[in-house]
Amino acid sequence: MTEHKPTEQELQLQLETVRSENLQAQERLAQQRQQAAAVQKERQEMNFQANLKKAIAGTGLKTHSVVDEGEFLTVVRSLLKFDIRPDGSFDVVDEKGKAVNFVDAFKDFASNRLYFFDGRTTKNLTTPPDELSKSTMTTAEKSAYITKFGGAAFEALQLYPKVKVNLATILGSAYAKLSPPEKAGIIEKVGEAGVSEILRRR
Repeated sequence: MTEHKPTEQELQLQLETVRSENLQAQERLAQQRQQAAAVQKERQEMNFQANLKKAIAGTGLKTHSVVDEGEFLTVVRSLLKFDIRPDGSFDVVDEKGKAVNFVDAFKDFASNRLYFFDGRTTKNLTTPPDELSKSTMTTAEKSAYITKFGGAAFEALQLYPKVKVNLATILGSAYAKLSPPEKAGIIEKVGEAGVSEILRRR
């Protein structure tokens, strides 16, 4: 029996079939790569968002409850330059691409946009350093202060805020309206007997 020898037309058809299958395989591979890249980018973005929220929380600064978190993070991203790694970790970088301290960069951002933030958490942005006191700082603010200036600088801070009232003339009614740390600062200066004298004033 004679073996069938494919004609040139049949060979051409087989070649076209192989080319078509090869092209389809390449397209499928390209789609798979695109899908994998999209999934990786989505995962990177989710990790970055989580890391950014955690880093912001670490500064002790809190936005007002009416500020939309998504919009706020978009503003932060548009005004600070980030170098984001594949795992979602990041550096804040300057114009030359050099990494800068996140806490410092974010506090600079916040000090120019105080309208975003709860004023109770921005005291150390607006309070002169010589008026800071341990008793009025939150735990997060204390941690951020120690990170930036060191434990010795924190220990050197006064315990209570400076007394800004005239102790010789303050009335009992005005004393009653002061915050606990302010009252503690006065007690530290004049003692309990001095406070009793203030409270007798009408």
